[in-house]
Amino acid sequence: MFISEYVISVAVFVGIWVTLALSLNILTGYAGQVSLGQAAFFGIGAYTSAVLSLKYGCPFWAGFLGAILVTGLVGMVLGLPSLRVRHDFLVLATMGINFVVVAVFKYVDYFGGAMGMVNILAPSVLGYTFWGGMPSNPMTTPLLYLG
Repeated sequence: MFISEYVISVAVFVGIWVTLALSLNILTGYAGQVSLGQAAFFGIGAYTSAVLSLKYGCPFWAGFLGAILVTGLVGMVLGLPSLRVRHDFLVLATMGINFVVVAVFKYVDYFGGAMGMVNILAPSVLGYTFWGGMPSNPMTTPLLYLG
């Protein structure tokens, strides 16, 4: 069965956005806190993974785990002062965090500037590298297209 690259990429993006929506639902729905900084932490994780991959040559899974750790640490450091503020001031604090993070990623050349980072290594699972949505392996790629 052949699934087009487009369908796979749409499914991946749907998974990413559903995960972000669920995290926002936990924060606003269950905790009752309004936060405008979700995108900042999403960006911190994405750029951490990209920097570890491109600048330091880490494989995808090391970058993935590094992104989780760095984002968690940054969230903890920025979250501690935010514990003292409530309601409107929490919204302003999280919005400010978002603006600062966006400015750093956009205007610091280390992060690729306004164009971002390109040529990030593709993830690999059990010897299969995912290029363009389909697993790529010299031995099995022809079999995927025959199936």
